[in-house]
Amino acid sequence: MLLGVISKPQGLKGAVRMRPEFDDPDDFEQLKTDRLFLKEPQQQSLRPRNSGWYELTLDEFSEHQALLLLYFEGISDMNSAELLRGAEVYVYEDELWDLPEGRFYTFQLVGLEVFDQATNEVVGIVESIRPGVQDYLVVKTPAGGEFLVPYVPEIVTGVDLATRRITADLPEGLTEV
Repeated sequence: MLLGVISKPQGLKGAVRMRPEFDDPDDFEQLKTDRLFLKEPQQQSLRPRNSGWYELTLDEFSEHQALLLLYFEGISDMNSAELLRGAEVYVYEDELWDLPEGRFYTFQLVGLEVFDQATNEVVGIVESIRPGVQDYLVVKTPAGGEFLVPYVPEIVTGVDLATRRITADLPEGLTEV
């Protein structure tokens, strides 16, 4: 699961800034591991780099505005931290923090079938989530089109991960947009 992207070093002691890909930075404290996996970005400079994945151990972290400052074991200066610029930070899904009842991670919703509550018919499959002030499910129809379903309790009335099913009370005409 993607946790965030490292933007740049912070200070002289090896800290890096990470732009989180989740809503509440306070949740990071409940992460069930200190082992993080970094994926190097595509080569963006003439400086040779190893490409691929590597594992780092999180030593400590703190919040800084809307970002997280991460300190890793073995990264103790700005030059070492600079090598992490642009890296994506991942963790295994089972090491994420637990969400409250009725909340789901994006990866849990993608691929679920969406059923119209009125007809109990499949109208499509969740292809992705479009974040914003209000999140939207991007639903791909069997005919190949797509439409957006506002991810609000008035419309999305049920999510059942076991049956891979989302039930929605779809306003008239929504699937034809």
